Amino acid sequence: MLISCTIVDASFLLAIRRRWDAGGLGPYLVGAWIAQYGTWMLGTVAGAVFGTVVPPGWLHTVEGFTVVIFVVLAAEICTTRRMTAAALLGAAISLLLARVAPVGIAMVVAALVAGAVAMPRRQAPA
Repeated sequence: MLISCTIVDASFLLAIRRRWDAGGLGPYLVGAWIAQYGTWMLGTVAGAVFGTVVPPGWLHTVEGFTVVIFVVLAAEICTTRRMTAAALLGAAISLLLARVAPVGIAMVVAALVAGAVAMPRRQAPA
């Protein structure tokens, strides 16, 4: 339970790409969290200090970095056609629903649909 607070987007992505023996995942997540925490704090401090001096014309570019980060994380996980379809479907649903519904609702609906598509199917007994 205590290790669950160490799971963030990047550490989750790295962790699911490996097979784990008993007890190996916990130390890995803690180590990944320690490495990310320092850079997260530096970025937060830099944003607080220098955020007010960013020229207004750069704001869209700065906001675009967040999108690029999540696109890269999604691309890293798309190793099968099913995962690629789930990512594309989730993106399309969130973009379309965000025009007619609150963004939070659009994201939840998109995540649920994409998760259902990405979930492995059980094989029927022969």
